[in-house]
Amino acid sequence: MFTVQIINKKATVLDLRACPGVSAPLFADLVSGESSIFSRVFGNTRLIQPYKPVTKAQAAVALTSGRMEKLIHEELTRIEVETRLKLSEMEDIKRELTQKGEIETFWKAKIEKEQEREIKSQEALESALLELRRERKETEEGLSENMKEKIALEGERSILLGLKKEIDELSEKVFNENNQVMSEKWSIEKISADVNGKYESLIETKSRLEAEKEAVHVLRSWVEEEANRLQNRAKILEQAVGRWRFNDNEDSVGKLG
Repeated sequence: MFTVQIINKKATVLDLRACPGVSAPLFADLVSGESSIFSRVFGNTRLIQPYKPVTKAQAAVALTSGRMEKLIHEELTRIEVETRLKLSEMEDIKRELTQKGEIETFWKAKIEKEQEREIKSQEALESALLELRRERKETEEGLSENMKEKIALEGERSILLGLKKEIDELSEKVFNENNQVMSEKWSIEKISADVNGKYESLIETKSRLEAEKEAVHVLRSWVEEEANRLQNRAKILEQAVGRWRFNDNEDSVGKLG
């Protein structure tokens, strides 16, 4: 608690509660004022923010401050010395090779190798040019053939366009004729429906007439039978009347005698 109060007083840090335990080196750095590593890295800040990630620049400043500055300086000095030693060794090797003439031999061999490579490249280039000329000739011949085929195709296209026009005209004619046929078919179907209706009506009328004819025939037969029966009855009555008259006459004659 006492440490926190001192830091708050001298370093004016506000978020010490985020760091429950303040180490002695951190405490010493926070109260060291302008020479503080914390101030160099984060500037005039009043927040420690221990869990916030730092930037590369802040990390570099922190590493090159305090005791790390001496270590880094020593490491850089060591690397510089090693580099100088390597350069010195390379100069010695170069000087030795120059004295032995190996460098001249090396470059002469390298030049000869490059010349051979150039000759091979030239030969390859000439071969490629010949191949290109051959391909160009074949391409031109192919283009000529393609042009001929194109002309032939144009002729066929013209013929096909003419045929297409004729087919379109025939299609239109067939369409019109089809419409006419459909119209005539509709008219025929209508007439057929009317004829069928009339035919059915005639059949019905014929059936009715035949039924009436049959009824008349039956009635006529009955009338004829009834007439025959009446005629027979009339004959019987006439005979009876004749007999009755004959009997009356005989009775009258008997009485007179």
